[in-house]
Amino acid sequence: MLCSVVAPVAVFVHLMRLRQVSRAAVLGFGLFLLLLSALHLLPLASAGIGINMVSQVLLEHLRQAERNHDDAPS
Repeated sequence: MLCSVVAPVAVFVHLMRLRQVSRAAVLGFGLFLLLLSALHLLPLASAGIGINMVSQVLLEHLRQAERNHDDAPS
């Protein structure tokens, strides 16, 4: 969590101290910040996939229970 605050601030401070910035440096810092943000998206993506898996299991269980109820003699 600390890295997600310190790294962007460090990039900004470093760029502000430079008198001239090459396009390659800006591209590198931009890609670094994109990579840093992707690390925050990975837990969200895996949580979303996990929720989908759990809901699939629950829905299948409910469908099976409904079929069993419908097939049961009255």
